Amino acid sequence: MSLLSAHLEQIAYSCEGIDSLPFPPPKIFTNALLSNHDITTLLRDTEPHERALFSVPPPASTAGATEDPPVPPPLPLVTTGGPPTRASARRNTAVAAVLGGAMHERLRRSELSSKDDVDVEVLLRGAEKLCGVYALPGASRTIAELRGREADLARTTAYYEAKVAEQAEALAAMSKDWRGMGATETRRKRRKKRRRMLRG
Repeated sequence: MSLLSAHLEQIAYSCEGIDSLPFPPPKIFTNALLSNHDITTLLRDTEPHERALFSVPPPASTAGATEDPPVPPPLPLVTTGGPPTRASARRNTAVAAVLGGAMHERLRRSELSSKDDVDVEVLLRGAEKLCGVYALPGASRTIAELRGREADLARTTAYYEAKVAEQAEALAAMSKDWRGMGATETRRKRRKKRRRMLRG
């Protein structure tokens, strides 16, 4: 009996030690596992970075709309419908929900129209919207640098386009003068020929 009492005493000390440890209070997930709560007690509002996951992009905007429509409010529950097609799967993405229907449609149009000619400003505005929801370290600085670089390239392109137009005008004027000189020379030759014929 003395051996058993020693073990019981040790177990009692261990229980007291465990009871004195500072455990955090039970949280939502712990309650869901250990208790049979009503489902409504486990629901909560979405965080800002989660809202796009429970939203779908708005319908295509009309031709007269100029501004991007606001992002729709988050849906309380995710429901399932019929089997998704490839087109609807592309449309109903979190990125499309954050960007808004009009901007997403502009990006898709620029993708389909020409891969070489991309509207950089639309891309940068879309990146800023995405960073407003999914914050990335250093993304704002990179976007500002890219916008500055794009502005420099636009100024350089405008300068050289103006230079090309100026040189094209100068070339057209030189060509006109050359054609005029050629016509004058031809008239002189004809006059000389007539004089010779009259003398002969």
